[in-house]
Amino acid sequence: MAMTMYAVLKRYSERLIDSLLPPFCAFCDSEICDAPICQHCEKAMPHNQSVKSPGQYPVDIVLAPLRYEFPVDAALKAFKYRHRFYYQPYFSALLIDTLLAERVEVDCVVPVPLHRWRFLRRGYNQALEIAKPVAKHFELPIAKDVRRTRATKTQSGLSADKRRKNVAGAFHVKRTLPGRHPLIVDDIMTTGHTVMSLGATLRRAGAESVSAIVVARASQ
Repeated sequence: MAMTMYAVLKRYSERLIDSLLPPFCAFCDSEICDAPICQHCEKAMPHNQSVKSPGQYPVDIVLAPLRYEFPVDAALKAFKYRHRFYYQPYFSALLIDTLLAERVEVDCVVPVPLHRWRFLRRGYNQALEIAKPVAKHFELPIAKDVRRTRATKTQSGLSADKRRKNVAGAFHVKRTLPGRHPLIVDDIMTTGHTVMSLGATLRRAGAESVSAIVVARASQ
């Protein structure tokens, strides 16, 4: 419990410090005015030529504005594991711009959930932190009753087959979804098994269509 409280206090103290500091680019520390990163770094990001890719049932489409390459991979790891919250505004703004450009029709947001024990150890869910500004911008509810019921292993380092087995049946919707067209939000997609497993759970809970958006997609 002490470690959990420490993680929570560390999280909020770092966010408070970030909010009091002048606006700097999250990637190169140059001073900026009205964007999460500077124009030079934005142009240098490994953007996907094709943002939208057709999914396979149960997920209809997958949006991924970036490739999981340097410096995006390092930034996502720092945000996910080392409380580097100054990357989050850029990730969220990127997803908002992508959804606006692609005109995706959804009516609720589903951040990929963490198991409660991993959440307690880490102190936050990176997918939820990215998703909050997205939901606020589009005035969409966040599905709060979607749970990860099994403490799955971290997908990183597992083979494709082990990734599929690792997340099979790992999710559960406790109550009725707040919409029929949910948008799954996550930080990274590699094989897609996590998104597909969650999508199948959402379909069983009554979703008529499922879309997904991630910050970056890794090459398989």
